[in-house]
Amino acid sequence: MATFSSVQSSSLVEKAHRAIHQAILNGDLKPGSQLLEAAVAREMGISRGPVREALRLLERGGLVVHQPNKGYRVARFTPDDLIVLASIRLALESLALHRAIENPGTGPRLRAVLGEMMKAQKKGDRARVVGLDRQFHEAVVDMSGQARLLAVWLSLRDQIELAVAEVSHTYASMSGRTASHVPLVEAIEQVDLNTALEALEAHIFDAAVYREAAGLRKKEIAHR
Repeated sequence: MATFSSVQSSSLVEKAHRAIHQAILNGDLKPGSQLLEAAVAREMGISRGPVREALRLLERGGLVVHQPNKGYRVARFTPDDLIVLASIRLALESLALHRAIENPGTGPRLRAVLGEMMKAQKKGDRARVVGLDRQFHEAVVDMSGQARLLAVWLSLRDQIELAVAEVSHTYASMSGRTASHVPLVEAIEQVDLNTALEALEAHIFDAAVYREAAGLRKKEIAHR
């Protein structure tokens, strides 16, 4: 079965970028999967040029990696990669939260996204849940009103969404992932910064991969 449908548009680079981007985040293309320009272009019904440019854009966003003489592959995160990325997220979103919690529009906006996430979870739409998870955290940063902070967060957005997609598979159910947002929303609605910061950290690191990595690190330290 073909992964990509034929692309019929003048904006071929944008269309190719969107199609590959979605295939990666939906899990149609697994981490480590090879992406051959010729094969992708053939499936899309376009020339290799737009596909090559789309892959370069995806490389900048961190979704694919280029290997000399081997072409592109979908990025693969190690547990350490996930921990570092989560730590960066926590630092950025904690800074944002100090301002966002004072914005009266933050609570209602996050509550609305959470509502949509719950609807997607009930329908079993994992890709939609992952996309809304990204929207939720982007909203936290956006509501801080800090343009530079948002720009830094957006530069990592694709990697964040791919990481969320990966760790989401470690939950027994999507409801667990969705439910982990609730304490954060409630703390923001109550304008309780300390509780919100604690809830944010618990939420970001609330996945089996982080607990397992932390356990391995403790064992390594114990054996030194």
